[in-house]
Amino acid sequence: MARMRNIASGAYAACVEAQRARTPPVNWTPTRIRAAARQAVVNKLRDPSSAQFRNVRRIELSNGSTMFCGEVNSRNAYGGMSGFQRFEAGVDRTGDASALIDGGEELNTA
Repeated sequence: MARMRNIASGAYAACVEAQRARTPPVNWTPTRIRAAARQAVVNKLRDPSSAQFRNVRRIELSNGSTMFCGEVNSRNAYGGMSGFQRFEAGVDRTGDASALIDGGEELNTA
């Protein structure tokens, strides 16, 4: 019961934030950062092995994160290429990577 009160009172959020602050930044090479961002994008695709990238740009943010944007093409459920779609991928200073792919109407995580 006390644990539930701590979670409800925001103590859990404060603990998570404190742990995040203690996580040391990674010292990755630009190649490793790009590979992590690429893998985050590929993990969102139906057929990861068919991924084709173009117009990829790298953006260094002031908080230590690195963002990539560009276009990715891959096979759809019918086996045909779906056409190039915009993507955004980021790697934060602790090495966590995430990606968004444009599904046609809005950016989503599918």
